[in-house]
Formats: sequence, structure tokens, C-alpha cells
Amino acid sequence: MLSKIQFEQSETIQQPIIDSAHRIFCIDVSGSMFGELPDIRRQLKNKIPTAIRENDYMTLIWFSGKGQFGTIFEHISINDLKDLSNINNAMNKIDQEKVNEILSKIIQNL
Repeated sequence: MLSKIQFEQSETIQQPIIDSAHRIFCIDVSGSMFGELPDIRRQLKNKIPTAIRENDYMTLIWFSGKGQFGTIFEHISINDLKDLSNINNAMNKIDQEKVNEILSKIIQNL
């Protein structure tokens, strides 16, 4: 039978230091993906809040056919809801810019 239990104080456990990460997302906006862009945009908007941690940075780039590519935003951090809202607004332009590009090509070929 135990008559006495003795506990020793353990050392304080330190939280690991988490380095920042630069997360790069790339979106295919080529003609074959045109019908999928709203779903891609929605999925990306849902993923960003859980993928980006404090002190992380994010870049969003796009590519299309024939060497077409660009940056929607580069090396930005998300610190609050306003930053997230700005990112969502920038992603909303993905469809708009693609539609404008297609319409421009159609008009040029008339």
C-alpha cells in the first residue's frame, strides 16, 4: 500500500517557434478551365483562412495558354478581416479579367 505520493515539478515546456512561410497559389485560367473558375475561386477563398498562419505571406499567380501569366497579388500577409476581404476582392477579378480578355479577342476578330 502506498503511504505517500511525491510529485516533482517538471520543466516548463516551451512552445516551438514556428517560422513564417510564403505560400504560393497558382490558378490555371486557360480556356479549358473557364467554366471551372468560379468553383476554383470559391475553393481558394475557403482554403486561405486555414492555410495562412500568423506571420505567413501569400502570393497568387495565374497562367493561361501561350506564355500568358501574371500576378494577382504578391508577398502579402493576412492580419485581419480587412486583409482577407481585399484578397477576396482581388480574386473576384479573376473571372472578370478573363471574360474581358475573351471578349476583347472576339471583338478583334470581327
